[in-house]
Amino acid sequence: ESNGSIAAERLSYSLPGSPADRRPNFPGVIGSAESLVGRVLVEQGLGKVCDPDFVRYTSREMQEALDMTQEEMDRAAHRILLQERQGRPLSFQPPGEKPSSNPVSSPHL
Repeated sequence: ESNGSIAAERLSYSLPGSPADRRPNFPGVIGSAESLVGRVLVEQGLGKVCDPDFVRYTSREMQEALDMTQEEMDRAAHRILLQERQGRPLSFQPPGEKPSSNPVSSPHL
């Protein structure tokens, strides 16, 4: 075996107590932010400029502007996509606030 395959094999295992062990696997969540951002850009008439790089950079700019981690963005987008699929109105509330009885909904998100 070459050294490259041995190194790759070693990288596939996480060490005990590493951050990878504490992070739950959510394969359906990863990439949700870019997917949602790309879809909204297309729906708003920007389909001609929506190559993967443009969508990735736009998503990163939003992430920075909102002061969120990539994981937080993906989870938020995943929740929006799930609510949309279930036909529920989209509700938005700042972190730490109790849900209101009158959710704000937007057909464009």
